[in-house]
Amino acid sequence: MAEPNRDITWDVIAPRSVALRAFVVVPVAILCLWLVAVTGISNSRWRTNPAAAHAVWSADARAAAALGRAMLLGASDKPDTVAVAQALAVAALQRDSTVLTAYNVLGLGADIAGKKLAADRIFRYAHRLSRRDLATELWLIEANVARDDVRGALEHFDAAMSTSSRGWATLSPILLAALDDPQLVVPIADLAARKRWWSSGFQQLVAARATPLPNATRFFMRLNAVGSRPSEVSMQTLVTRLVAAHMPENAALLDALVVGARHAGVRDGGFDQQRGLAPFRWELTENDKATAERARRPDVPDNSALNFSVDGGFATVIARQLVALRPGAYTLSADSYAEEADGGWDLTWSVLCENAGNTAASLQWPASTKGWITHRSRFVVPSDCPFQWIKLSAEGSRDAIRLIGWIDNVAVAPVR
Repeated sequence: MAEPNRDITWDVIAPRSVALRAFVVVPVAILCLWLVAVTGISNSRWRTNPAAAHAVWSADARAAAALGRAMLLGASDKPDTVAVAQALAVAALQRDSTVLTAYNVLGLGADIAGKKLAADRIFRYAHRLSRRDLATELWLIEANVARDDVRGALEHFDAAMSTSSRGWATLSPILLAALDDPQLVVPIADLAARKRWWSSGFQQLVAARATPLPNATRFFMRLNAVGSRPSEVSMQTLVTRLVAAHMPENAALLDALVVGARHAGVRDGGFDQQRGLAPFRWELTENDKATAERARRPDVPDNSALNFSVDGGFATVIARQLVALRPGAYTLSADSYAEEADGGWDLTWSVLCENAGNTAASLQWPASTKGWITHRSRFVVPSDCPFQWIKLSAEGSRDAIRLIGWIDNVAVAPVR
């Protein structure tokens, strides 16, 4: 055990050997029952009512230290109260030198008295005894922050959050708010990459709540760079926020972590895989008017396709995907089949610029019940349109009732 700060002398905090005296007049059995009773009462009360616990069993080191802490926190501006609290802490350490609460009281007392170096040494000694004391870690976090020692502060964040659920609840919002500073993104990500029990929960917290969003993106990119693969669930949460905020470039960076590379064109044109993060893979409609799902083609059971059902005669988006086509001319092709079409229906492929919402192309094909038909249409992506929404919708005539159909082999290729 390392020697603590000499401002609190070793003779005071070291456990002294206490000679045990025989109780001659009290029968051994009665003595044992009394000890069990008073220590039981003290053990149950020292956390909730330290004064009562100390009154019942003044020899309980934990109760003495807890009472000292309660006095110190309740009247830290009164020197006499601080002195009494420290005396209780010293008495506690004379009985048990491992009672961390007593070190808290001595350290806080030194801090209140302006003895910062003494307080720092006491709390660091308590940290060496155990990383599980939240009060110790909180003080050391504050001390390191005051010194602009980011790495040191994060080490104590790690200790506090890793060993205490209360520490996680207290400190995770602070750590989240710290991501506002771009200079703290990398060290915080490095901390989360240690794969503690709280790491996955913190990833989700960052994905759902962190601002600014570019800093949140850098957090996940850094996790991946140091070999700690981010959770796809968390990245999907952040990608959804990024797309809603019209930051597709950041969203595409996270999608590339999942699929292994940036992908410019239509993905999963055969509807037989779901790699990547939405909306860089198909987002399929499901509501009370329309549903869409991947299913086995009725004519080729070994192949998957998009099966959809639409009720009513209004325009309904069936599926959509976000792509990043370079400016230029393209051909969009797809196979379609209307299994059931009550009334007149049209299928429309729309290409819309993500940054402005203007339509680069609207390609309308009639729904046919005469078997599978391959459609092809050309469109042009303008130069100021780096990301595009490709949307499939169905629109029926006034007398249209229901459309059940299939889509397969969707592809976008540059015009050569």
